[in-house]
Amino acid sequence: MTLVCASESYKFDLRGNVIAQRGTISGTWSESSRGVNGTLEGRGGNGDFQVVASAAGFTANIALSTRGKRQSISIRTETGFRGANISLSRL
Repeated sequence: MTLVCASESYKFDLRGNVIAQRGTISGTWSESSRGVNGTLEGRGGNGDFQVVASAAGFTANIALSTRGKRQSISIRTETGFRGANISLSRL
């Protein structure tokens, strides 16, 4: 997974490697512009995934849903970065 969001004043560069087996999800992630990395754990199937991303002093709940040509991602945390909602669609 690679997700890069950037503007003139801000950059967010998230990368991850995830393995899914029998509904269980595990893996690692990193955000290079801040030098942070951690682990991913969760469950998912049939287009819906619930994952917890953890690092030292940081935990985020991530929900991902895929329906046809649409995908939505919700990220929530209790730290300085409160969260994001991302909607994608394929033409």
